[in-house]
Amino acid sequence: MSHALAVVEGSIVAMVDPSRPLGQAALTGAAKPLGKRTDAIPAFSLPLTWGNLVQLSSTLPGAAWTPERDAWAVEQVIARTTTGEQLTCTPPEGRTPYPWQVEAAGMFARVGGNLYSDDPGTGKTISALLAVMERHLRNADALPALVVCPASVCSAWLEAARDWLGPWMRLIDYRGPKRSLPVALDGIVVTSYNTMTLDAVKLKRHAWGTVILDEHHLVKNRDAKRTQVANQVCKGSRHVIALSGTPLTHSPDDVFATLRMIDPGTWPDHDRFVQRYCDTDAGDYGEPKVIGLRGDRAGEFYAGMAGAWRRVTKADALPFLPPKVRSTRTVTMPPKWRKVYDEFAKTMAADLPDGGQLDVMSVLTQLIGLMAITAGPCRVEYEPDEDPNKADHVHIHLEPGSWKVAALAEVLAERPEQQVLVFSPSRQLIDLAAARLDADRITYAKIVGGQTTRKRDAEKEAFQAGERRVCLATTQAGGVGLTLTAASTVVFLSRPFSLVEALQAEDRAHRIGSERHESIEIVDIVTEHSIDQRVAAILRDREQS
Repeated sequence: MSHALAVVEGSIVAMVDPSRPLGQAALTGAAKPLGKRTDAIPAFSLPLTWGNLVQLSSTLPGAAWTPERDAWAVEQVIARTTTGEQLTCTPPEGRTPYPWQVEAAGMFARVGGNLYSDDPGTGKTISALLAVMERHLRNADALPALVVCPASVCSAWLEAARDWLGPWMRLIDYRGPKRSLPVALDGIVVTSYNTMTLDAVKLKRHAWGTVILDEHHLVKNRDAKRTQVANQVCKGSRHVIALSGTPLTHSPDDVFATLRMIDPGTWPDHDRFVQRYCDTDAGDYGEPKVIGLRGDRAGEFYAGMAGAWRRVTKADALPFLPPKVRSTRTVTMPPKWRKVYDEFAKTMAADLPDGGQLDVMSVLTQLIGLMAITAGPCRVEYEPDEDPNKADHVHIHLEPGSWKVAALAEVLAERPEQQVLVFSPSRQLIDLAAARLDADRITYAKIVGGQTTRKRDAEKEAFQAGERRVCLATTQAGGVGLTLTAASTVVFLSRPFSLVEALQAEDRAHRIGSERHESIEIVDIVTEHSIDQRVAAILRDREQS
């Protein structure tokens, strides 16, 4: 007897040669035994998915194929490899999609369930919107669609949907205290991850044709409530599109939660995914840590993702974008603050110039303290914990006189005709920069946490329209999803520890629309002989690895 594979009523049925038994652990999909359950499954069924078929074909070499299985496989190969299609839908006058956006729409229309990992700035929003429209026209199963995105980019999604689909599509802005959904739901609904988490019960009631997860790396943590809610919402949908220019922040394990939402029939179990496709190392407490994709299974993994996962780089898609030109401006701490920094870095305690003392009880607090001192003079406050056995809470406040803000003023003076985008993860540092710009009578927009959507959108539009010379933004509030292409220079007063956040922030200026500039200059203001330089070196190494 030899192995045999058949397609029967929406399942793949496998008959296994008893002399070559197969256990469940060999596959990622959930096998349902046909007959008595044993450790070695002589006959079983799997959900009918392309990924499961690829795995079975690899695991059971030489298996006999039934005509039905053969026909389905050929149909899938054609759907997943077809290129050069034209759109069925016609974009509004004056809107012409790029070729890779047309390809993305065709891919979703043929396959359903896509992961777009195109570089930031290549127009993934338009790709996803066209994909929903194209699938709707061809298959009538893509609506209603739910877009879930960071709160800061809800307005950008609504604007893009109005521009590209407005004449044909009903749009619903599902935000704010008075948000509501009609009973008879159609069109496209836009909401934020926070609102989705709050309104999980309401959103799960609807049979979504498509759920679009923008910046899907925000739901990579399988244990987080936000991820669990997203998974439940996606379970009730027919299709899922996931978007992120930075899908893998640390390892292949980062994308598993998204794969499960897109194709639960192939990826229902994390442990089996890791066992089949991931290289691991013993982590803390003996738990395996994923360190990469298994070399002997990489080809099979990519074959199983054919037609569902694609990446378009800026270099390939947008050769007309200006180059990034990087430079570092090094600043020096005044001697009295250099003494504080060195003492604090060495002993985790230091005497401040005003007579106070700075001490810490954790590495994280030390890092925050060191980063603050690299930027400028600090004041420290201690708040006693309610529990006398626990350490006091430490609050470090930056004060006027920042040498980094002074360096920013020099950068602006050297570029009097340019619009400049300024980032820092520190809200305090952004506020100090704002005070300096006020003193220098330089107009600026400001994008920080806690703003209303209307205020943030107004600030962005004022900068883009040239009404503000500078845009000050925290990396958390302004580093994702916004288009700030009026800037030809991006200045980092300090970098976030995350490479993803750093690259996303850079690409607010370096994206479609920035071709008017000869180059995009990236300027890092770094304090010499400090943690600044170490963070910059680590980020460079991660970007190049």
